[in-house]
Amino acid sequence: MSFRLLTIGSMYSGFLKSFYRKYPEYRNLNYKEQRENILNETSEPIGSYTRMYNKLGIDAACIITNADFLQKKWRQESGMHSISNQQLVFEQVNEFKPDVLWIDSIDYIEKSWVDHVRQSYPWIKLIIGGHCAPFNSKMIKNFRNLNFIFTCTPGLKNELEKNNINVYLVYHAFDPDVLNKIMNDNFQHENDFIFSGSLYKGGGFHDRRINLLEYILNRNLDLKIFGNLEKKCKTRAKQLIYHVVRFLNFLHLGNLVLKIPIFRNQKVYAENLVTTNSRILKKAVLPPVFGIDMFRLLKKSKIVLNIHGDIAGDYAGNVRLFEATGVGSCLLTDDKKNLNELFDVNKEIVVYNGNDDCIEKIKWLLENEDERSRIAKSGQQRTLSSHTVEERCKMIINIINKELSKMSLVSEVKF
Repeated sequence: MSFRLLTIGSMYSGFLKSFYRKYPEYRNLNYKEQRENILNETSEPIGSYTRMYNKLGIDAACIITNADFLQKKWRQESGMHSISNQQLVFEQVNEFKPDVLWIDSIDYIEKSWVDHVRQSYPWIKLIIGGHCAPFNSKMIKNFRNLNFIFTCTPGLKNELEKNNINVYLVYHAFDPDVLNKIMNDNFQHENDFIFSGSLYKGGGFHDRRINLLEYILNRNLDLKIFGNLEKKCKTRAKQLIYHVVRFLNFLHLGNLVLKIPIFRNQKVYAENLVTTNSRILKKAVLPPVFGIDMFRLLKKSKIVLNIHGDIAGDYAGNVRLFEATGVGSCLLTDDKKNLNELFDVNKEIVVYNGNDDCIEKIKWLLENEDERSRIAKSGQQRTLSSHTVEERCKMIINIINKELSKMSLVSEVKF
């Protein structure tokens, strides 16, 4: 069964800023050309998956909601200059007329907006979502209004199912097309040991990640951190939530917390004080790297350290698993229950249990070059054979077709 698929998504704002700094002339391209160049440059799934769906015979497209220059170009070309951002996306959905609408952007899962789409565009058969990050009570309510969602780890799948969400597990993947874009580079290892990723405090994000990085830095290992540190104002806002709730409880006005949306939906920050980043971390962190440049960084690093976000719990599944191995770097990752389902541990990747074990594994890998190289090559072979975007897209297409078939059967019975 063939269908038309439209994804509503967003990208790292840091990537979009770096993209337009790198290619300022692209701002003047038309909407279609500008979007194509963004998708070719990004490392985010919205680009590689959209391309692969089309290769597999699915008529697919995407809307990048936070690409301001791109969205501005669509406004100009369509003559809709004064409408809101949500109305703009609403009109873009109407233009493509999908059978399946996939919402990957949290800003567009609001029940009122989704209901408006359903009522206005009856040709849409499924409205689905994807989520692989911490969530709150408001998001859970909105997820229940979708037909189903995809997530990337068994732990998140279990948690979402406990909240009565219809959810499928599909792991992240690697796009082999990336190799064609970085193979012509003059290859040599420029870094022994790196970490690249986001560093957000509290809320089920990256506290354990930050603690390990600080532990390594305090032991003077030559770790290079290319990090996306949270802005100080956001950290202060999280701290303010905690102190306001404590003050209300002191005045015996704790019930007010449940009536104020920001406190009710960000309950985790009310319960635990978010601390500011340490001086050693702030001093060590280098600017984040995005897109193809990020893959070049991984490829030119002997060891890539991976630390799952707190929300992952006991299960692995973040995208760095497949990105690092996909380009041929040696992956050192935190041990999780399901890693043996994805890789042959200690033959294709290396795992650590705790901070001290992590440091021992780093030293061992740097001292045993032949073993490190063998593990890196084996890990790459595994990813290129089992964890590609093509394999994941085939899984997703089969799931969507199964759900569409269910709907057809229900319609026939009602008829």
